[in-house]
Amino acid sequence: MCGGGSPRMRFIKMDNNIILIDWLAFTYKKENITPYQIIDSLGFKEILPFERRPGRYRYLDCLSFGHINLYYNNLSPDADYPMLELTGQGCREFTTYSTKKLEYLLELCRDDVLYGITRLDIAYDDTHDILNSRQILEDYRADNWVSHSCGGYFHGQVKRKNGKLIEGDTIQTGSKSSEMYMRIYDKAFERGFDDDRHWVRCELVLKHDRAFEFIKNPELVGKKFRGVIHNYFRFVTPSKKDSNKRRWKMRPYWAEFLDDAEKISVYTSKDIDYNLSRLSKYVFDQAGNSIDTYIKCVGLVKFLDDLIKRHGKLTPKQKYLIEQCKLLVNEEKPVDERVLEELSYNFKA
Repeated sequence: MCGGGSPRMRFIKMDNNIILIDWLAFTYKKENITPYQIIDSLGFKEILPFERRPGRYRYLDCLSFGHINLYYNNLSPDADYPMLELTGQGCREFTTYSTKKLEYLLELCRDDVLYGITRLDIAYDDTHDILNSRQILEDYRADNWVSHSCGGYFHGQVKRKNGKLIEGDTIQTGSKSSEMYMRIYDKAFERGFDDDRHWVRCELVLKHDRAFEFIKNPELVGKKFRGVIHNYFRFVTPSKKDSNKRRWKMRPYWAEFLDDAEKISVYTSKDIDYNLSRLSKYVFDQAGNSIDTYIKCVGLVKFLDDLIKRHGKLTPKQKYLIEQCKLLVNEEKPVDERVLEELSYNFKA
């Protein structure tokens, strides 16, 4: 059976089943922050023996304690931000050794100017027979499901333990290279239990924009988890009267699992809102030290001259922001007109 892991941090308990964070990774985009400053900010109860290890994901270096990994020195200058990665076991280790909770890290990721979430896994552990892995497999093989994803796969395994053959299956909708996919598997099989215990895991993997849209939604995590799945995927009951299976009724076991959750979309266009507040945070919080250093080295006049003569052109959203700020001036809103006129002149494409 596919699927990883050891015991995870309990995030929320619903109907005696568990919804939890199974993976979290995000970057620190604040300028000049060091790996050791990041470790100090994580609120560990004692000094932990982080060890140097080879990097991954195009990072040259890594500091690790258990399954808590901090990557730094990226090969790409545009992506050279330290990245904190908590695997499933790493999530449990963080809550064990830190005075802070995982909710604290998720709250950081709401600020997408200073932090950039790269991956968030949310898992539902069913131990009370709501999700039947045999029924799910039959429906999947029979194509009794609809999804926004155009692809998926099934993976089955059989192994022998104490003279007994046991089997487990994994189904996955969506590609691992996409920003969102879901998998369902027999966790009892994956953990090697050969008794009759029921333990099925449904796991939602979200990356980048999809993960950010999930965490910034104010609903409780359990409601968001079920709402996203409801919007993304469902098992359905075949109907001979209707050839369009998107109109087929949901399987009763899947409806019970979703628990009347409203659909929640985590899709966002790549051009997210761009406003003066976001621009200000980027200029002063992320690039401020570099700008200040350059001005102190060459002087303000030289800085402005170089800025005006630079080769880059404004993007459409930057031009749009300038025009919107001009409108605010005309409406006598609190924006410095002199500054806006200088921006319009200096940044003329």
